[in-house]
Amino acid sequence: MGSARMRTRLASAKRNAPRSWRTVFRIVALAVVLSAATPPATLVRKPYVQNLRGDRASVLWTTLENGQGAVECFTDPDTSVSALARVREFKPAQTGMGFVYYQHQADLSGLGSGAEYRCRLMMDGRELSLPEDAVLTFRTAGPGPYSFLVFGDSGTGSQEQQQVSRLMSAERPALVLHTGDIVYPGGNYGDQQAFYFDVY
Repeated sequence: MGSARMRTRLASAKRNAPRSWRTVFRIVALAVVLSAATPPATLVRKPYVQNLRGDRASVLWTTLENGQGAVECFTDPDTSVSALARVREFKPAQTGMGFVYYQHQADLSGLGSGAEYRCRLMMDGRELSLPEDAVLTFRTAGPGPYSFLVFGDSGTGSQEQQQVSRLMSAERPALVLHTGDIVYPGGNYGDQQAFYFDVY
């Protein structure tokens, strides 16, 4: 009697197997379609590098959407270093900007001294495109001479500030020091975005 029940259950499982596999396939296909349809994260603030040393650097960027960010940097196609980003939420009550945004910071370590790195940003496993075909590169600190720029009282987003920014970029300095009074008139989050991050 027991073996007859077992045979009946096996026969039932075989009959139902194709249907269950079709269901699994449909779920997987739907997940792939939804993933492809999901737009990439919206970049609010372009990536920038800070705390650059001989063996480490921090890469920061800002998006409208929350998610798991990461950065991967290469000295050549076969040599890379990567780091997950920690995220900080900024709410309208704090910034006065009218929307929530998320700042991502990836701290890279174990970098080579005096090496040039080319990086890509990832959000939830997908590469985040940079505007205007920009490329994120940096060179770590190393021995020997280097050039640097010092500036302050940055401006208010004027045409003159834009022109100075282009001249600074053309110099390709190894280091830029800002002496203060970054934005005018109030130094709030909106001013910092418009008159500093959008300019430099």
